[in-house]
Amino acid sequence: MDFVFLSAVFRRCKRIYGKMLVFSISLGLILVLSSVLIILLSGSILLSVLALLIFAFAFLPLFLSYELVSMRLLTGHEANYDEIYKNYKAYFSPVFRGCYSLIFAGLLTFIIADILLSSYVSIIAANNVSLFEEFMNTQDISMFFNLPYFSVGLIIILGICMLFFFYRFLSRVNLPYFNFYFGLPSSVTKRMLRLLKKRARATYQKQIRTVALPFLFIFCLLYFPLAIGLYFPFGESVALLSATIVSILGCSLYLPFYLSGCFLTFYTHRGQVMRFIQEEVQQDLMRLENMPDVPEEEKAKLRALFENFKKNSEEAEKNLDDEFSNLEENNEVDDENGNEDKE
Repeated sequence: MDFVFLSAVFRRCKRIYGKMLVFSISLGLILVLSSVLIILLSGSILLSVLALLIFAFAFLPLFLSYELVSMRLLTGHEANYDEIYKNYKAYFSPVFRGCYSLIFAGLLTFIIADILLSSYVSIIAANNVSLFEEFMNTQDISMFFNLPYFSVGLIIILGICMLFFFYRFLSRVNLPYFNFYFGLPSSVTKRMLRLLKKRARATYQKQIRTVALPFLFIFCLLYFPLAIGLYFPFGESVALLSATIVSILGCSLYLPFYLSGCFLTFYTHRGQVMRFIQEEVQQDLMRLENMPDVPEEEKAKLRALFENFKKNSEEAEKNLDDEFSNLEENNEVDDENGNEDKE
């Protein structure tokens, strides 16, 4: 945990927390709706697909819009509630398409759920020979629900899977900032971030973990005690729904701080990623220079595009530095005024 970095995140976010919280709770409610539908309608394939579509075409595009709005707020610009809907289409553009990589995360989560459930059933069946033989003949898992506390294990397994899925999602949240800043598609920025993880693991990975751990801790603190505590008096459905709703809404209260941390991580490492991109483009240009089949006009165009990209990147970096410097100065003035008022 980097407590110095975490302190900087809280200090920067606290002044705009109220504005960001409105968006955060709205997203939390959409995620709650999608999760509740998946839980309640898991027996219906058609309705479960509807819930997944709500997640894919409502939650994710609006989450990206929220990130872009938070970026404006964190750099000292004004933003209103309407902007989050204006940016909705950006999620489907070539620049941001696939930025969260949730299909792969979903497959991994499904595999983990299958492994945990199979192991859990095997452990229970190993202690009950007659039940195991019946299960091998019928392959019907519903017979285990008659066992005491079997549902408690299922609730815990579901919580572990949700925790893993959130962790995979959180590890991708800062990628759209790089996409927006460089104007490059997700496939390129993902490759650059992999290089960044290798070369700046001590700072980049540490900062991401620092802001992600409180999020995961809040989820565990709310979900597991509430789900297990409500199961005994109210049953599986009430426990699962209540714990899911409360944990998601509780995490949404911390989401503004998490996005602030992701943006500060992007701000700290954007220069390194820009150098990686320039190095890769220069290597491509050198290969083209040695290819006799490529016309000289095409080479000149590519060199001009590279110089233009380099110039625009340097200007964008300078503008972002200026905005941050002005914002820091305003924050220091506000702090001094606040201290004087207290005195």
